[in-house]
Amino acid sequence: MKNKFKSTVLFILLSILPHLAFSQTLILGALSDFEAYSGSGAITGPGTTGSITGDIGTNGGVVSGFGASYTGTQHNNDSLTAQAKIDILRGYIHLS
Repeated sequence: MKNKFKSTVLFILLSILPHLAFSQTLILGALSDFEAYSGSGAITGPGTTGSITGDIGTNGGVVSGFGASYTGTQHNNDSLTAQAKIDILRGYIHLS
């Protein structure tokens, strides 16, 4: 009876533990401000086929192709995009 109780408790703990130990919460930081972001490349808009509402930015590229289909602020190589580049690397490391 004592062994059965220990086995049951051990089974329950081992069933719950992976969910507690391996759950990952990603904090986006400055990335949460962007609808589209590139750390080192160009961002090309949807042209006339779609629309984007929100901020877009790049830390080392060109933003193009956003005409009337875009509502928001463009950030190009400023302090917010530099922080977003750090946050995207931090998120990659966290998830890998």
